[in-house]
Amino acid sequence: MRQLLLAGLGAAGLLLVNLPALAQLSNDTSTFNGEVAATCLFDLQDTTSLTYNSSYNYFTGGREFDLTTNSPNIRMSLSQISVGSEPVPASSEVVKRVSLFHKEGNLYTNVANTDTRQLSDPIAVSTSGMNTFKISMSVLTTVFANNRYGLGPGNYSYSVTLSCLL
Repeated sequence: MRQLLLAGLGAAGLLLVNLPALAQLSNDTSTFNGEVAATCLFDLQDTTSLTYNSSYNYFTGGREFDLTTNSPNIRMSLSQISVGSEPVPASSEVVKRVSLFHKEGNLYTNVANTDTRQLSDPIAVSTSGMNTFKISMSVLTTVFANNRYGLGPGNYSYSVTLSCLL
């Protein structure tokens, strides 16, 4: 009887040892995805003063800013000039000219120009170094007579939209 009990226990042990071989474990695969969105940030202040040139009767102003991006394929454009306030000139049209310059060392290279009649095409921006730019604006008139532009007295205010495009 003892042999039978041992034989029975041995057979049960053999079944336990072979049990994992008979069972099928489940397999599953998890996929993890992530995306880093392209970013384009300007550190441009919201307000820049226009300086009045009384000798020629016009305004100019400008401001340096840095572009921070994680994408090598960024383009920028001067996409809109909006009038906040502007007196009606006596005898000519007021022209708003905006220029974008890229700073390399101590030199500025003009990369885009626009005025109220024509907005700039997007420009490719190299992101392989310092991305310091300067935006500048001039406000004058289409008439220049007696060494003066025809700006009338009053308040002048404009908004310029600078855009990043992928």
